[in-house]
Amino acid sequence: QASGDEGSRRYVKRHRKNAEYGSPTYDDFLFSGAVRAIADHPGFYLRLVVHRVIRFLLPCLLIVFVWRRWRSAALIPVAAAAAVVLPYMLIGDDTRFYLPAAFAYIILVAMATEVAVATVLRRKAPTG
Repeated sequence: QASGDEGSRRYVKRHRKNAEYGSPTYDDFLFSGAVRAIADHPGFYLRLVVHRVIRFLLPCLLIVFVWRRWRSAALIPVAAAAAVVLPYMLIGDDTRFYLPAAFAYIILVAMATEVAVATVLRRKAPTG
């Protein structure tokens, strides 16, 4: 088992010397190894996927803070993040797969910050 492209390359080179990087033989070897590993250790694979979901979709929970103010507008960055990230949840834990969702996380953080600042300012405002 290997993590990342370089680890995969070393793993294939060690076990399948004739497989050239990116070739069907190379990909088939990795795919069959992944299927075998998942079948042999489904609990481990499930834990990996759950960890990835929590780690990369957790920022989407900011919608809880912005829901009253923006309602459906807050769903747009959540949907964008999910559309970018979800396909890779099962594939791997490489950061490069998740960076395209950063814009959606930044939008959600900005929305949550605005709500927090507005709440603080309302509490500090003198009542007349």
